[in-house]
Amino acid sequence: MLPSRFFAAFHRSFSGFPQHNKHLSATSLRVGIARWRSDVTRFSRRPRVAGQLPRANSQRPAKAYQLGNARTQAALRRTFEDLCKEDDISPVSAYSALQNCGRQLVDASPQARIALADQFISTLRSKGVKLDVSHYNALLSVFIDNGHNFSPLEFLTRLQTEGIQPSTQTYQLVLKGFCQQGNLQGAIEILEHIKSLNISLSEPLLAPLVTCNAKSGDMEKARAVFQLIRENGLEPGLESYTALLCAHAERGDMDSVSQVLVEMQSGRVFPTHGAYVRVLESLSKNGHSHLIPQLLEKIRNKQWMGTDLQGLVDSFVASGDFDGALHVLRSLVRMPGSSHRPGQDFYRKLIRKDPAPSLDYLLKVGQQLKTENLHRLAYEDLLYSRFLNRDKDGALIVINEMLTAGIPVRQHYFYPVLASLAEQNDLNGACQVLKLMIDHEITLEVPHFQYVVRAFLGDDKNRANLAQSLLDAFARHDIALGREINSLAQVCCDTNRLDAAAEILTSTDKEMILPQRFLRSTARSGELREGIPVANSSSMKIFKLVAELPETFNTLPYYASQFLLRNTSRLTKSLSPALSCLEAFFSMGVRIEDPRVYSALLKECVFRREMHPFSTILNLMKTHDVPLFPHHHKLTVTMGALEGRSQMAQQAFSKFTESQAADWRVYSDLMVAYGKRKNLPALTRVYEAMLREGFRPSGPAFGYAIVAYLSVGDIQSADRLKEDMEKTYKIGYAVYTSYIEAYSRKGDVAGARKMFDEMIAAEYTPSPFAYQKLIAAHAFHGDHETVLKLMEEMRSADMAVDRQAWSLLIDSYVNSGDVDSAVARAEEAKEKEIKPLLISYIKLLNLAVTKRRADLVEKIASDMKNVMNMNESDLLHVRFFAHVRAGDLEEAEKILQEPNFVGKNRSFSVFANSCARQGETEKILAAMELLKDMDVKLKYRLFAIPLLIAYGKKNDTDGALALLERIKADGVEPTSRFLALLASVLEEAGQDVPYVIPKEDKTAADDTENQD
Repeated sequence: MLPSRFFAAFHRSFSGFPQHNKHLSATSLRVGIARWRSDVTRFSRRPRVAGQLPRANSQRPAKAYQLGNARTQAALRRTFEDLCKEDDISPVSAYSALQNCGRQLVDASPQARIALADQFISTLRSKGVKLDVSHYNALLSVFIDNGHNFSPLEFLTRLQTEGIQPSTQTYQLVLKGFCQQGNLQGAIEILEHIKSLNISLSEPLLAPLVTCNAKSGDMEKARAVFQLIRENGLEPGLESYTALLCAHAERGDMDSVSQVLVEMQSGRVFPTHGAYVRVLESLSKNGHSHLIPQLLEKIRNKQWMGTDLQGLVDSFVASGDFDGALHVLRSLVRMPGSSHRPGQDFYRKLIRKDPAPSLDYLLKVGQQLKTENLHRLAYEDLLYSRFLNRDKDGALIVINEMLTAGIPVRQHYFYPVLASLAEQNDLNGACQVLKLMIDHEITLEVPHFQYVVRAFLGDDKNRANLAQSLLDAFARHDIALGREINSLAQVCCDTNRLDAAAEILTSTDKEMILPQRFLRSTARSGELREGIPVANSSSMKIFKLVAELPETFNTLPYYASQFLLRNTSRLTKSLSPALSCLEAFFSMGVRIEDPRVYSALLKECVFRREMHPFSTILNLMKTHDVPLFPHHHKLTVTMGALEGRSQMAQQAFSKFTESQAADWRVYSDLMVAYGKRKNLPALTRVYEAMLREGFRPSGPAFGYAIVAYLSVGDIQSADRLKEDMEKTYKIGYAVYTSYIEAYSRKGDVAGARKMFDEMIAAEYTPSPFAYQKLIAAHAFHGDHETVLKLMEEMRSADMAVDRQAWSLLIDSYVNSGDVDSAVARAEEAKEKEIKPLLISYIKLLNLAVTKRRADLVEKIASDMKNVMNMNESDLLHVRFFAHVRAGDLEEAEKILQEPNFVGKNRSFSVFANSCARQGETEKILAAMELLKDMDVKLKYRLFAIPLLIAYGKKNDTDGALALLERIKADGVEPTSRFLALLASVLEEAGQDVPYVIPKEDKTAADDTENQD
């Protein structure tokens, strides 16, 4: 079986889609780990005899041991590189590295071994390692073992040049080099030189002459070497017979090989494993691989040659003799209980060979291995290699071979093929693969469609109309999808193509639809985040389609809830689609009761401070009997605080406290709501309740409460809260500015200045608003010099001195009675293209009328008309009230006669209330006398209450009672409000009320609804 973990990783890296196929990396990986642990336990734990010392290499072997036993190029290079990192390389390690480049390096060709040895010797020289004769003997041995064509004499000359004395082994190896090349003359000269050195001749020294004569093609002389050996008092041994066997093997003469083996047995010379290996190598090198089975049949006890034969297999693969390697592989005997799989190792190395054999040859070898039970997963390994090489055509060929041979093909074998086709946007190829799977009854799953959809999305035409393109392509290739259509719909949902999913499902028989396949993906869609209307939403089309299926109706609310949660976030452009979606679900009959959905929606409304959708959600919940939980009530309190809706906040607070005790946050939000409404009795009640519960308000709650008290001029209560707030929180900027404003309204310059300085000490930078309120305090007393200084401070702080500041400057001159200077400042502002406030012009006009400065009155009136764009009627009203205030009733009556003067009830009411605050009863009475043509009921409705308030300001009870009699005399019935207010004036003065006080239609001061 192919490694499932490979397919899982491949699928994740190439598909770009989420993992949905759970079986890809579970069973196979667990089985593999279990086997690995079992093998480690069996072969690594050996019982130790008591008192026995641990082996020298039982921990981490020394570098020399590692170098001498490396069987692969990679292992040898890695160990040699680690060795070179050391400061001092020992001669033993250097020798082991060179000696390791011989036959034991089974995965390298002879040329590669020789190149590696040359590289090592150069590196050792550069590292300053002192090389002796043993190192050169090792290098010479590598040359001979690998059949390197070199000059033995030049090698000896090189040793002499470097001052190294050749050893007996050196001469023996040089002799082998001459003989290997068939240079008989050179071999004889070396033998003569050896004799001159008084080195006794031995059978190993003379045995290479057999090879030398054989190389020259004279086998009789080769056999005559045996007689030469006997003449020197020796007997031919293993070396001589091995050389003769190799010579016959090079010619492919198996009869002679057999005769030599019989002769050896009769002479009691038994071939060793190494001798057989050399003969087998001779057969392979000279193109006689087909004779290898004959020689292997003659070997007894092959089970003890396992390591040597395995090395031969690797060596033959490295040198390109694949048939020879296969012959040797068949002779390997697998020991019972061994986890070693020689067939698997051979085939994988054959596949990875560079250059690799043809695919046809690999298929043929794989079939042989599987048939002979040498490697039952040969096809899977070949398919795996095609995937790694991104050879989709080769992979399809292997898959077809597997299907033809009846080998099980799993679904994930097609992932890499489809991934490659998707990268190339090969639509036809992807459809052909699907057709192949359907024809062989292989189940189509989500990942298959993921790659197919990717292939279609690569084409602009298909991308525009994905669903129709897919269905048309399937029809062209005769692909009939059953319940697999649900997987296709899921893929479309995962790729954010819900429009395609909806169209595909709409065109499908409802009996084939399995909503659980794609509803989860639909619910994860963030389609509504982009502000798409619900009517155009593909997600809602899918939900509507599923809602018509009775077997899934009970599970639909869960996915609908997940969809709403997914589309309710701070990234959403608008909450309207989500609300419309919620209404649509209810209209489908899908009842959503998950409280998290409503919590998420309400939270977003609170975050955005959107009251309308918040109310819509609450109304939907009420209409459909969806229960509200405490956290919903808590959010309602918060929204009431943000919007200043204390009635809503109070009701939600009451509901919240029915199920659990309120914490300081809920109390604080309620305080903020009452603070914004300036409902001081309720605010005080909540604050005291908090203190009883041991809570302290939040910083904003303290701030709004203080601002509320200051807005009605109750500085004493505000100071008490401010003192309490300073124990926990830092006083905010808004509180300081509200204090300055409150003191400014009272004309308390000292208080306003004190708070202004405290604000600066608290490291707040005064804003233009703070400066304006401080200026207003000074302007109240006509201190225009200080006003000018403050305006200069604003300019120094790079603040714009706007119309508000200029208006206050004009007011300061008006309040000091300096009408000429006030007019001059208004002209200066006009030159700077700054329009003072209209109220400042009105005050200036009132002062000019009072001063009887007719010239200035006309000028100011002209400015009000031209600069302030006041219409004629409004200007006449202003002038009328100015003359009434100044007591110039004659001029006021003239204005009343002007044709453009149109009575405006609001203007009269504003004038009356303004006079009432100052206790100016005479001016109100004068206005009433002048308006003799006004309806008497309307006149008293406009002026009675303000006039009564003015009498109360002056504590004039007689005038108040006279007003009552006057109203009755004129045939007008006093209102209950007038009578109640008159009663309060009399009671404050300590007088009896001469009538029954009517009950006002009002609730207690802490009644939230009417207070709001």
